[in-house]
Amino acid sequence: MPYMLEWGYSLAMGAGTLLYHACLRKRIPGWGQRISEIYVCILVLEFFLLLSFPWITGLRTVNQAEAILTRQGYEEIHYAVNTSPSGLERIFEDDAPGLTRSEKKTGFYVFSAVDQGKEIGVVVSPASGRIVRQASLSDNLVLDLMIHQ
Repeated sequence: MPYMLEWGYSLAMGAGTLLYHACLRKRIPGWGQRISEIYVCILVLEFFLLLSFPWITGLRTVNQAEAILTRQGYEEIHYAVNTSPSGLERIFEDDAPGLTRSEKKTGFYVFSAVDQGKEIGVVVSPASGRIVRQASLSDNLVLDLMIHQ
């Protein structure tokens, strides 16, 4: 497994078992006949993994990426679209320097922003939370089309 999920799996299955035996089975008449303990455990596990996926993988959300841009001094930040690593190659003629393996797998967030009165497009990696590339929208037609589609 690429991430250490054993502890989360054990915790979620234990919480599902506890939820079933302590609360659901005794308080709702006929619950044990309609649904089994394993179904409750699986639902709790799925809920846990869904909520904890960004934390487990270390990925940044769009809001966190926007906060990074705000700290860097950008203004009027608007999320535009996600793009794949191949999309990044279409936007910029030369390859982005120093992309990590995880950045190449996850794709990128594309934002429009204003920096010193100039409208720019900014590409942020959700894997590392760093600004990968940026360019003026007047200089980069592909980025401009991507943002204003």
